[in-house]
Amino acid sequence: NMLKGTANVFRPITNCGPSSIWTRQNLSKWIDGRKYDVIHFNAGLHDISYRDGDGRKDKQNGTAQVAPEQYRRNLEFIVTELKQAGDTLIWASTTVVPENEPSRFPGDGIKYNRIAAEWMGREGITINNLHELSQGFDPQCFRKPGDVHYTTTANVVLGKKVAGSIVAALAKKSVQSAGEKHGRGSDHEKPNVVI
Repeated sequence: NMLKGTANVFRPITNCGPSSIWTRQNLSKWIDGRKYDVIHFNAGLHDISYRDGDGRKDKQNGTAQVAPEQYRRNLEFIVTELKQAGDTLIWASTTVVPENEPSRFPGDGIKYNRIAAEWMGREGITINNLHELSQGFDPQCFRKPGDVHYTTTANVVLGKKVAGSIVAALAKKSVQSAGEKHGRGSDHEKPNVVI
């Protein structure tokens, strides 16, 4: 809603978890052959969830769903695909993992964000630092103690940061006239954005 009147916003009609492997497997379906002016994306929070051999959350005996080196390779693939579909890419760093989260260790989010930041820097992709923003959140911003999900109020704060980064990216690029570059019809002169 924050981009209403500014852009045509698309997003996959699914939870894009369970990991960057899932994103990699479904990305072409989600892109759906469209060309986007801006793509704001993330993968990581599900990757650092520890699971046992049966897929159940198990922080003590399980392993991260996606190991760091595989995460790096998944990001390389995802970025390569997204560059073909989007004029401007914005990476959203993974938000904070609170203490006592049942399947994740707080330090892993930081480690995976470093992997992503290194790759995005190499590719010249802007980073929207949602991790830094969420670090300043009070415990009441989480739905419950040890939960990675946020309250509506906190989600609005995160949403404003996402929308702001997209608006800034759109301001940097000149939006071409209707239909010229992306096959837009006369009623779709706004830029196409995927979140």
